[in-house]
Amino acid sequence: MAPLGARARAGVGPALVVLVGFGVFLSIYVVRGIEGAIGWDATQYAWRGELAAAVGLDALPDRLPSGIEVKAGRPGFPAVAGPAGALLGASMLDMTAILPVALALAVGLAGAAVAVPLVGDERWGFAALGVVAVVSPNVVLMLRYAYLDNLLVTAIFLAAAAVAVLAVRDRRRLIPAVALHAAAGLAHPPFVWVTSAILVAAAAVLLRRSGRERAEGRGRLDTSAARLLVVGVGGAVASLVLRLALAVGTASPVLERSGFVERLGNDLGAYLLPVTIPLAVAGAVLALHRLRGPSPASPPTLALLLGWSGMTIAAVGAFVLLPLPIPANRVLVFALAIPLLAAVGVILLAGGLRGWLRPAAVVMVVSALALVGTWRWINTAPQTDPARLREAAWLAAYLEAARIPPDREVVVIVDDRSEDPATRTMLMVDHLLAALPPGRMGQIHPYLGSTASFLAGEPSEGPGAYRRASRRFLERIDPASAVAVVLPSYRREPGRGPADPRPGEVVQGPARPPGLDVEDPVIGTPRLAVLALATLLLLGLAGGGWARRLVGGDDAVRAVALAPAIGAAGILLVTLAADRFGLGIASPGAAAIPVLVGAAGWVAAARKRRPA
Repeated sequence: MAPLGARARAGVGPALVVLVGFGVFLSIYVVRGIEGAIGWDATQYAWRGELAAAVGLDALPDRLPSGIEVKAGRPGFPAVAGPAGALLGASMLDMTAILPVALALAVGLAGAAVAVPLVGDERWGFAALGVVAVVSPNVVLMLRYAYLDNLLVTAIFLAAAAVAVLAVRDRRRLIPAVALHAAAGLAHPPFVWVTSAILVAAAAVLLRRSGRERAEGRGRLDTSAARLLVVGVGGAVASLVLRLALAVGTASPVLERSGFVERLGNDLGAYLLPVTIPLAVAGAVLALHRLRGPSPASPPTLALLLGWSGMTIAAVGAFVLLPLPIPANRVLVFALAIPLLAAVGVILLAGGLRGWLRPAAVVMVVSALALVGTWRWINTAPQTDPARLREAAWLAAYLEAARIPPDREVVVIVDDRSEDPATRTMLMVDHLLAALPPGRMGQIHPYLGSTASFLAGEPSEGPGAYRRASRRFLERIDPASAVAVVLPSYRREPGRGPADPRPGEVVQGPARPPGLDVEDPVIGTPRLAVLALATLLLLGLAGGGWARRLVGGDDAVRAVALAPAIGAAGILLVTLAADRFGLGIASPGAAAIPVLVGAAGWVAAARKRRPA
């Protein structure tokens, strides 16, 4: 085991990654005074998590009675956020702001742990790789849109990839690598096809090397390619078996090519591909050269990043050339291999410089990339509106105070004059449900248009898309018997002008009781910052023992770096199993899950490993 001083110096890299990443992600709150969660999907994750906590992950419906899609086949966020929030005293809505920051930092740490064997620098090389990963366009876009399951899958898959590389040398890591890959597949089931394709492609890259290994006497299943193939295929099969055993939903949204075309067009410029692709090519070429040098790089690591990049190019190319509904925007946002290889290129290109020029060049390029990522993040337009959440909390208090039964329709009369009023209306519905108790989610209906048109039982006049959306929402409700309210923020664009200071107006139904006691549902920035770091520490402690056991005590940096991602995987797997046996994901008992996962890991780490 390395001396304490050496391990402390080695810890500089992970500390710098956390410090830079945390500063970047909190900057938008400090500089712009933004409150709570930011991304488009955050409120949807919040109410879906609360519903899962109430009925169980295995009992989530495909749709609410009002016709709103639940996406029951995505258990990742509630399965991790529920126990973590229960332990930290945070709601699901709080966790939509807290957990993304912790997962983004976990992605940066795990990404550096995967790629660092290519540069052979366990301290400053690790820091450069981690900083590039944590402020990469990929992570920034996942935060901007609140692709929380994507963040979770990325973190866990990076851990699975790191352990799979270790399994090439030590077969005892093979089952843990398969388990981690299966956990990634459970977090966001459609992505298991992507992650499996990456590992299969990496195995294909290693076929020539595996031929030499066979000639040297290795068994067919002990070659590098075979072991990566086992992790790729075995993880996919294990995730499918676990989904069936744990009764996790399988329904996925209908894929529409037109939406992917629009999103890919909006995002493409953010990736800095004219910069990152040449650097990634340089990184791959120089790492390949290092395979034959005195300090050889890791062939499985390079194969993994090349396979990942190749799969991304193939998927995006197929999307461009073929009329298929491939979610190319999600595949590209997941492609962390490209910025990692670009960082490898920067570090290895600087390796030819002498003296202080080498670290200066790395710092300069990495800082430039970090500043670009920070600039894009800090200029993100928030889609989660605190005023709407507060008015939704007022609505929840009104329904309780007025004793309106949960089976009576409640209509919120909204307005939106954008080009896509139907989609914007559904975003407003997500805000409403995020602040309502699960028992009332099914009674909420939107109506798009004017109060007069609603009372007359007619769709509101407007452009074609507006009138069609108004008619479609009207078809689901009975205007004569429903309670109807108007909430000021739901009749304006978010962030454009102040809302009416009145919390809400009852258009039809029991009068508004005076002096409602409404708790603010929006988390404050100081609490967000503290709980985000606490969540990262919680994930790290939950996975620390397992990481130490898998990586080995002599590689403390990579063990620390992989711990949060492995902790998230462990919490996910245990939560899904516990939920199947009736333990609610946000119950007081669920708070013990991270503790139990961590305790089991540290017990495993304390046991002496038998020789391979």
